[in-house]
Amino acid sequence: MSNVKQPLLYLCHRIPYPPNKGDKIRSFNQLAYLSQHFDVYLGCFVDDPSDMGYTKELSKYVKGMYVLPLNKRHATFRGVLRMGRRRPITLPYYFDPKMAQWVNNTIAKFAIRNVLVYCSSMAQYVDSPQYQRLNRVIDFVDLDSDKWRQYAKKQNFPMSWVYNREFRTLLAYEQQLTEHFDASVFISSNEIELFCKLSSISSHSRIHAVSNGVDLEFFDPKAVTDSTDQQHTPTVVFTGAMDYWANIDAVRWFVKHVWPYVTKQVKNARLMIVGSNPSDKIIELGAFPNIEVTGKVDDIRSYIRAGWVSVAPMRIARGVQNKVLEAMAMEIPVVATSLAMEGLAKTNGCNVAIEDNEQHFANAVVAGLKKRQIATENRQWVVKNYRWEEQLQHLKTLLTRT
Repeated sequence: MSNVKQPLLYLCHRIPYPPNKGDKIRSFNQLAYLSQHFDVYLGCFVDDPSDMGYTKELSKYVKGMYVLPLNKRHATFRGVLRMGRRRPITLPYYFDPKMAQWVNNTIAKFAIRNVLVYCSSMAQYVDSPQYQRLNRVIDFVDLDSDKWRQYAKKQNFPMSWVYNREFRTLLAYEQQLTEHFDASVFISSNEIELFCKLSSISSHSRIHAVSNGVDLEFFDPKAVTDSTDQQHTPTVVFTGAMDYWANIDAVRWFVKHVWPYVTKQVKNARLMIVGSNPSDKIIELGAFPNIEVTGKVDDIRSYIRAGWVSVAPMRIARGVQNKVLEAMAMEIPVVATSLAMEGLAKTNGCNVAIEDNEQHFANAVVAGLKKRQIATENRQWVVKNYRWEEQLQHLKTLLTRT
């Protein structure tokens, strides 16, 4: 029996390291798992210059890689310039002829037969007749087109028009890719159902659900020690990339509509907003009493562990919320909107409150702050349902060409 690994081309719109935000958590864990079974050739962009320093760490998982810096201003200009072509703005945004040349050369040089595309914007590099012979799998992750539809509802003209345009053109492109590629993946069956509802797909036999997982060794409450302050201060925690619009919207709604009632009932309650690159609107919230905006932190586990309650008040969301899984793995009670819990297994028996009404949401938070609870049942649920290896076995099967 041969131990020689098959080569695999893996294309990501963003460098899959460090795994500190939603898309990078999924892409990194895919890379780490698949590198055990394939010789991975990674092509990706870097939109944060500080991430260029992580290429050495990534080299542990790949046979070869091509990492291109992405200038966001130039990329946006390319996208706007090509708006008349009835294609999603994200395609020219992520197109670079140097990446296209690397992809072509790599496929030819290493006789690549299997390709995994992470995010629809990278499919353009292998979505051509010359590559029909390859086994091409695309991981859409979430239904990105629907995010733009949600964004459009919350904006005024002209941005509402721009976002609606991106919704329509991206949905059409997503449908095209499901027809061209050998297999398509979404993060949950809910995403698949919505995609089939919004598009004109008649059959989804080649569309598969591969959920997220949790690094249970890393997100282990036993690995983090509470400080005295954390033990005695009733704390609400929100985690996430704080330059991401859905997170910004969620936190601002929570502070405006829920937090005043919470602090009225629990005078010494503290809110920690934890995540990188906080926008100006988030930084402003740090001026309120008992609200802390941390910015980027070295180890998010200690902040999650400090929480008596972890909140996910999402009003714009698709897919699976890693913030919910990570908090549950750390045995923290969770209060979330129904939108934040879409795509997750039923949480019956868990310390999870699902509330969409602001008053009910506040009541659930207050209940968690009255007495600190260790939600061991939450971790047990994650262990049962969201181990990375079990989630990714199906993806490996799709990529194994006989």
